[in-house]
Amino acid sequence: MKILCVDDDPEFLRILGRMLEERGYEVYLAESGKRALEMLEEVSPDLILLDIMMPELDGWETLREMRRLGSTTPVIMLTILYEVGDRERSFEQGADAHVPKPVKKMQLFKTIEWVLRNAGRTATV
Repeated sequence: MKILCVDDDPEFLRILGRMLEERGYEVYLAESGKRALEMLEEVSPDLILLDIMMPELDGWETLREMRRLGSTTPVIMLTILYEVGDRERSFEQGADAHVPKPVKKMQLFKTIEWVLRNAGRTATV
């Protein structure tokens, strides 16, 4: 199972990647929305973990572009923006779930499992 992780914080990205690899996932890291869009076709991930607050191309813009390009890959937004309006905006852009930072390991794993089983539905965790 391949997961593309997208976040502009290299330390968070490294920790997240290691945590997912320990769980048995094949992990790919992108430090920007632009790089994530480049990697989308190269990697063909089964799931994308996407931060919202990034410079240049934020997570919502990145997700919108992914969907415009025809990607149906499930996306979980990982963010400190966890107000109702932020979650709604994520779902409007095509996200499958929205998980708050700081990320709780078991919550993230349960959300990943749920999304992979139920891609296309919407969940707030």
